[in-house]
Amino acid sequence: MTTTAAPLRLLIFCLLAPFLLNLPLYAQSGPGQYEDEAPLRSWTRLGPLSASAAGMGGPRAARASDYMAILVNPALSSLHPAVTLTISGGLATSELNKFSFVNTGVVTSEGNLALSVTSLDFAGFSIQHRGWGLAVNLSLFEDYSRPEISTETEFEGDPYHQLDFLQRGLLRNFHVSLSRRINRWLAVGLGFNILYGDFERRWEERYLLSRVTITDIKQHDFSGSFLSAGALLQPLDNLNLAAYFRSPTTLKADSRSELSNRTAPSGLDFEIDVDGESRFHRPLVLGAGFDWRIVGPLNLAADVTYLNWSSYRADYFEESLNRDFRDVVLFHAGIEFRTLTTLFGRAFVFPIWLGFRRDPQPMRDPISSYSYLTFGTGIRSRVFYVDLSSHIGFERGSGDDLNSRKTTLSIGLVF
Repeated sequence: MTTTAAPLRLLIFCLLAPFLLNLPLYAQSGPGQYEDEAPLRSWTRLGPLSASAAGMGGPRAARASDYMAILVNPALSSLHPAVTLTISGGLATSELNKFSFVNTGVVTSEGNLALSVTSLDFAGFSIQHRGWGLAVNLSLFEDYSRPEISTETEFEGDPYHQLDFLQRGLLRNFHVSLSRRINRWLAVGLGFNILYGDFERRWEERYLLSRVTITDIKQHDFSGSFLSAGALLQPLDNLNLAAYFRSPTTLKADSRSELSNRTAPSGLDFEIDVDGESRFHRPLVLGAGFDWRIVGPLNLAADVTYLNWSSYRADYFEESLNRDFRDVVLFHAGIEFRTLTTLFGRAFVFPIWLGFRRDPQPMRDPISSYSYLTFGTGIRSRVFYVDLSSHIGFERGSGDDLNSRKTTLSIGLVF
């Protein structure tokens, strides 16, 4: 009896498993923050932070000494030195809990999953001549990566079902801006930004006994553009005030879906290919900030940024998705303390940065936000600088207590 019952149980399991394994994938609970189109770590990405900005908590609007801040306020390049060259990158580790079918369906994890990404975030230059500024750069705008998942289901000690999941995607921004210093108190700037990138999500199930393989692939080729503008007011020699604007934009995608079911060796195969267009309507951004030199070596800077996330819309393969978002306000603040030292007959400045920033996420359910503690230092001379900083982030509100860490290195030449 035992030898015949086991094959019978296995046969029943094989017939029912494809249905049991697939049905719950679509919504025992929603992914919350990590919808498929959500960037890694945070929905709100205003462009990469330099090491100095990251160390101070992220204020950029009025920081003329931050050569990457033109991504937020293009007016700043008219206050830069004659020529600047900058590259920046880092190592980031982000925790995720609910995404795709992970912890939303039949696949569960023991605690949060971490993903580490090394990236070159920014490369560019700026030129300033007689109060005119020109900036050109290429930056990593958003990363859509997720942890790679592989699972295996056994029946009476033998592997029966395997599942693999992979999601990768990057959105890049090519930025060109022009600025003008109107007088000793006022500078203005306008930037044009071209977005492009790609995305792929691949999901594959294999039923080993019946030799059935189901593959689902989604691909997007992104394109879009937006305007950025800013103004810088210097009412006092030790105080910068700034305001900036980023236009709403529609990120378009040429999308492709490939769903296949292959059975070997019978050859009972089918494939469904669908081409379509996806659109993601991004929000208006308004911000303001200041940079105040309290005393000679000590600076205080802060930014407040409003994002109209309630206007966000997502049309996925021309089908509208439910994204019930709320408007959010970001806060960034930090201090810089500089010491001057002479080495080998040359003067060097060693800055130290400490900061804090708060990053509410736009979802209404769950309502969550990230809080970051930041710190960093660097070495600067008249012709070069090397900055290094880190942040530690804590998410609260989702119930998952996600953590985030990033170390940023920025190197530049100044002429």
